[in-house]
Amino acid sequence: MGMTVDNKNSLVAILLKPWFDFEVFYQFKQNDFFPKPGVNAIMLRMKKKGKPLININQKSLFEDFVAYSFNQVKPKIKPGKIDFNEWLKLFDIFVKEPEESRQKIVGFYSKLKKQQEQLEKIHRTRVDKNWKRTGFTLC
Repeated sequence: MGMTVDNKNSLVAILLKPWFDFEVFYQFKQNDFFPKPGVNAIMLRMKKKGKPLININQKSLFEDFVAYSFNQVKPKIKPGKIDFNEWLKLFDIFVKEPEESRQKIVGFYSKLKKQQEQLEKIHRTRVDKNWKRTGFTLC
């Protein structure tokens, strides 16, 4: 898991990689489903690493660091294009920064999760048949 079809790492992939190994276990064919999906599907095997790549005491700081990096308005480097090993190197550099610098991002990941929990989600398959009349727009 990690690099998607468009060669980007996702936020979730980067957050999980220090603790899990990923392997594509099975690549489904579109004919395996009815009706045929408009996307590719895989079965993913996740295996917990024997020894995590990040110290468990730094887990929250790593989550804050990654979430903060992915949520910058105009980043100089797109976080999704950074290789996972580079993430580890960047985090190692960040951890060595003065406490004052690190405090700027402490708690960012939990704030992001709370913010996302507040978002109203519209499930197109479960919406009232008259949803168009309520003024909602689906993007």
